[in-house]
Amino acid sequence: MTKPQLSSRDPDYTGGISKTYAEDLLYNEFVNKLSNLHYTLFADKTQSLLIVLHGVDTSGKDGTIRHAMKAFNPQSCKAFSFKKPNKEELSNDYLWRIHKKIPAKGEIIIFNRSHYESVIEERVRKLTPEDVWSKRYNQINEFEKYLFENNVRLIKFFLHISKDKQKKRLKERMDDPNQHWKFSESDIKGRKSWNEYILAYEEMLENAVLKIFHGI
Repeated sequence: MTKPQLSSRDPDYTGGISKTYAEDLLYNEFVNKLSNLHYTLFADKTQSLLIVLHGVDTSGKDGTIRHAMKAFNPQSCKAFSFKKPNKEELSNDYLWRIHKKIPAKGEIIIFNRSHYESVIEERVRKLTPEDVWSKRYNQINEFEKYLFENNVRLIKFFLHISKDKQKKRLKERMDDPNQHWKFSESDIKGRKSWNEYILAYEEMLENAVLKIFHGI
């Protein structure tokens, strides 16, 4: 099984597909196909779909959700963003708030960040000791296996950008008054731990993403 090694992967690689062509393909072909498939999923009501998006700050998770959800009926498709846990969430196990948002049969749910925060953010910011978060890879695998065996289908995406690209996007947010709401001091603090985040993402991809689907 190939290790992720994000530092060796070109975040600007497009496979020879231009942005214009990709947008044309999305809106003129895929949107209709996805919409029809969504209606079939909703009418059948035997399975559900969970889409998980992860990536460093400014990697484009919000934009991806806006584009993807154009194809889906909002009555049976929702997006949830997992921020800092509140008091109630902290009083329960770390998967409690995640399980509450798992899609019902016929639904599509999109996660902007997810249960993987427990081996990313908590690890890098040292909110949880290593002997605790290191056990969560296997727990997450078992959790996702449980979902899969109960007809919840998972599609997971990691949005990969470079440190320079992140700097450019943060500067754009700072310079544009209409984007100030997207910017926070935590973005700057996160950049100082760039290498730690990349290492955490690499190990997360290897231990809690690739391994389970390699097994399936």
